[in-house]
Amino acid sequence: MNNKKISESIKGLFLGLGAGDLIGGPTAMNIIFAESLLALKYFDFQDLKNRYIDWFIKDGFDTGFVTGKVLELLSQGADVQVAVELVHNNHSYMTGGCNPVHRAFPLAAASFISDEAIVKCAIAQASLTHYSKIAGDVAAATLVLVRQLIKGQSWEEAKQIAAENRMEETKYALLDVAKNKISSSGYAPDVLRTAIYFLDQFENFQVALENSIKFAGGSNYSPILVGAIGGARWGEKEIPETLWERNKNHLKLIEIAEKMLLSWQKI
Repeated sequence: MNNKKISESIKGLFLGLGAGDLIGGPTAMNIIFAESLLALKYFDFQDLKNRYIDWFIKDGFDTGFVTGKVLELLSQGADVQVAVELVHNNHSYMTGGCNPVHRAFPLAAASFISDEAIVKCAIAQASLTHYSKIAGDVAAATLVLVRQLIKGQSWEEAKQIAAENRMEETKYALLDVAKNKISSSGYAPDVLRTAIYFLDQFENFQVALENSIKFAGGSNYSPILVGAIGGARWGEKEIPETLWERNKNHLKLIEIAEKMLLSWQKI
């Protein structure tokens, strides 16, 4: 593997995430996820749950309705399955949102999470808050896409690999991205499809991100994926400092990227 490409993609992933996250909650949750992975060198559902609860109690914000309600119940001592099902039932069975993909990018950047394990871990971490299987499926596809980009696959090939064995809605989100099908909603397949549309349309990180932000309006949904995926695709050098410096946690994102890179150097 090309170590220079890996370095540029991983740094681009985290700086792009910072550039695309205009509010900050997903950045905070990615940092927590990364700290759990780096501390243990494997994915641990219980450890991640505890870290998210601690963060939520202290200063959690911008989690999305579903994640926020589940974390509130968990912080009060509820069992995960009970909390997830209760929120699913009380929210009209609408738990297919994008927070599980927004928060999980460190899985793609950690070399000690194998390509095969990414899907399993992505789905497992989604089940911490979201009952709907589509939320985990979109997270899995997106993280596989990012991992393939980190490893040097072309954009088109990475999309094809990410679509393998995924649910039909997720496949369409990756491979069927006509303009009349994009949306500013927070439903996970819509978020992924919209992000892929902007990444397909523009061969430049800044233009793709700016157009996605303009389209999304006040929604902090697809621009996060455009930033993170686009950063992994085009690399850190294509992301202007002015874009990622506006994220208050950009120094922490740089630190995490450097630590993730160390795991690849040991392969």
